[in-house]
Amino acid sequence: MNYLSDREARELICNIGHRMSDKGYVSANDGNMSIRVGENTAIITPTGINKGELTPDILLKIDFDGNILDNPGNMRPTCETRLHMNCYKSNDALMSTCHTHAQNAMVWACAGVALDVAFGPEPQGTIGKVPVAPYGYPGSVELSESVIPFTKDYKCCLLANHGAMSWGYSPKEAWYVMEALEAYAKLCMQMRMLQLTPRLLSREQIEDVVRYCKPTCMTEKNRMVGGDAVVNTQPGINLSELLGLK
Repeated sequence: MNYLSDREARELICNIGHRMSDKGYVSANDGNMSIRVGENTAIITPTGINKGELTPDILLKIDFDGNILDNPGNMRPTCETRLHMNCYKSNDALMSTCHTHAQNAMVWACAGVALDVAFGPEPQGTIGKVPVAPYGYPGSVELSESVIPFTKDYKCCLLANHGAMSWGYSPKEAWYVMEALEAYAKLCMQMRMLQLTPRLLSREQIEDVVRYCKPTCMTEKNRMVGGDAVVNTQPGINLSELLGLK
């Protein structure tokens, strides 16, 4: 594996943390993330810090058992350290992890609804099906173990009544997956609120996406639900008709 240097990982985490805050994925000191920098080591965010205020010197280097190896800012690591480290322990190919309370994903997490509908190619090619991990109190062993069944077959999951968790096969991928997850959760929300009848990708079109994108971690478990027939190659209806104006 090619790892980032400690300095590169610290700078990237700060950059992502600032974007996470700017997008409203976290508030106060919510959220945390890590980037792997060695076979058994990672840089991780501290507890009690707004992600928009991260600086490289307050991040910690730890091993996968949570032991602190470098702590220039004399900070405490996030209480979710075991959650992130269990991702690496359960899938040795992972390089990054990300946890947020992004609002649209949070709504579905609180409802206990797994997101699995193939509205378009991007969700399937980028994240695939999004399962729901069982609830565990923040920082608890139960929460940290809840993601273990998902890290090899999926790219992310919802944490019941808590938020969202993503992981990646490159230093940036966990963040990209989180962005894609929140965009997809918002789309699902809008389709539900407007009560529109979706024209789903067909199963054949889903397989085309998988063959073209060749996404990592794409298994049968990760496939989204598509339509039985191809319906999206026909002309769409006019909004005026939908609104009953014709």
